[in-house]
Amino acid sequence: MLAGLIPPTSGEVVFMERKYSAMTDRELSRQRGLEIGYIMQGPCVLPNLTVLQNVMIPNTFNSSSTHPEGRARLLLEKTGIEHLASQYPASLSGGELKRVSIARALFSAPYLLIADEPTGDLDAETTAAIMELFCSIKKEGTSILMVTHELDLLQGVDRCYVMESGHLSERTAKTKNAL
Repeated sequence: MLAGLIPPTSGEVVFMERKYSAMTDRELSRQRGLEIGYIMQGPCVLPNLTVLQNVMIPNTFNSSSTHPEGRARLLLEKTGIEHLASQYPASLSGGELKRVSIARALFSAPYLLIADEPTGDLDAETTAAIMELFCSIKKEGTSILMVTHELDLLQGVDRCYVMESGHLSERTAKTKNAL
């Protein structure tokens, strides 16, 4: 709902002081492209575009971006897949596809990054590198909402919520280690 992909069954979704119910699909797409970075749990790249073109998709919402290709290449470097820029998704592994999604979600330097199992397809070394990248964007002012089953990734989080039997509860820093 926060990504603007599905409407709530009740209540109202508000982000950056804008009510989603008052926004058109185009406005929601623009917001998702510019202000919210979204890493879906499964693969979500366009097969007919190269890795570089997939990462630059958010630029379609903000064509005034200066040097979009340079920004995309920098993010490919930060996610460790700069050598794949001209490849098409069909030739990539699951972990490489995930890193394309991560780079694309970060392209517009969003206010909020929604990350659904962002390290699920990654090996331990790549997971550590991605978490370092997340720490650096957090320091630059991006808020991160992450869903994960990898509890060891919870080091340094500001808040932790646990979903158990359909109920969401907050865990304090003291109880995070007891998860």
